[in-house]
Amino acid sequence: MIRSAQVEMQLVAMANAAERANRPVLALIVPSVLLIAALVFALAMILEFNGARARFRDNTAQAARIRDLIAAIDAKKSSTPDLAKLYPQEPFMSLNIKERVAMPIWGVSRIEDLPISISAGRDPNKKPRELPGRNDLGRQDVDCVITTDDLAKVFQFMSGVQTHEYLRRSFVSQFKIEAVGSNQWRVSMRFTMYEVI
Repeated sequence: MIRSAQVEMQLVAMANAAERANRPVLALIVPSVLLIAALVFALAMILEFNGARARFRDNTAQAARIRDLIAAIDAKKSSTPDLAKLYPQEPFMSLNIKERVAMPIWGVSRIEDLPISISAGRDPNKKPRELPGRNDLGRQDVDCVITTDDLAKVFQFMSGVQTHEYLRRSFVSQFKIEAVGSNQWRVSMRFTMYEVI
């Protein structure tokens, strides 16, 4: 049987169509494209998850640092000394200087017999230093002027004031000695004590 070229072309075209029908290209391409899209999406989600986890770790670490700082601040606040206990008021500073220190040193029984002129009070020119959340810290000064011929008693007096139990926080903030005669001395000194006012 001899076939014509036209019949042969038709047979080839039909064979090719049958072969295409037996090889579904669309059924292979569409799932492949969907699989690639799913893989790209999954990779993007994994990267996003890892980034979110890293941000969460950073935020958790920062929150822990903030909690530690708050705890340190609270501990510092609780360990801050109470100024009222460190610098209590001493309302009888000048009286204690006269009665408890000067009178025994000079051996007199009345304050009027002391060779000392004492003026006391808080310095009006000095404003109390204000501390936030605390009491005001002020300064009390007691000025003493002694006219004597015995400088040893002056230094004994000065030491006695600074070591007396009620006056232990005081210190000498001014001191001046001048001669007022052949055997007389005028000693001016200021005792200062800080206190909460």
